[in-house]
Amino acid sequence: ENAYSKICKYFILLKDAQAEVRDIAVNEFSLLMKNRFDTAYDYLERIGDIIKVKPIDVAAANETLLAADELINELLRDVKKQSGERQYAEETIVYANQYLQDFAEVSYTLKSASDSFFQGNFTDTISETVGMIRRIRPEVANEE
Repeated sequence: ENAYSKICKYFILLKDAQAEVRDIAVNEFSLLMKNRFDTAYDYLERIGDIIKVKPIDVAAANETLLAADELINELLRDVKKQSGERQYAEETIVYANQYLQDFAEVSYTLKSASDSFFQGNFTDTISETVGMIRRIRPEVANEE
């Protein structure tokens, strides 16, 4: 019964997380996450298969459930983290655009940051844009 309720709970959480990945709307990121979601759903299916057979192999169910817990919780945390980073990365690019006309370095950095963004490397995007803003306008970067 515990395993069945966890399967249902995780299924709903995974569907919500997949919707969040779609909302991020970065194809490369979606592709990176696909295998992880597939693995998570495979664990749920395996647990379901184990608990369908009578008598239930409690040890196998618990072992698979423990592995699923670890993998799914890590995946859910990562999606939440990446979603926040995506939003911040986008905001840093938008903010840095105001310096496009005044500083030659900005165009190159924004191109590189945009490439990182669309590859799903939100941390790199943030590092590039924030680093550039700190170099060209240290007084502004220290306010944020």
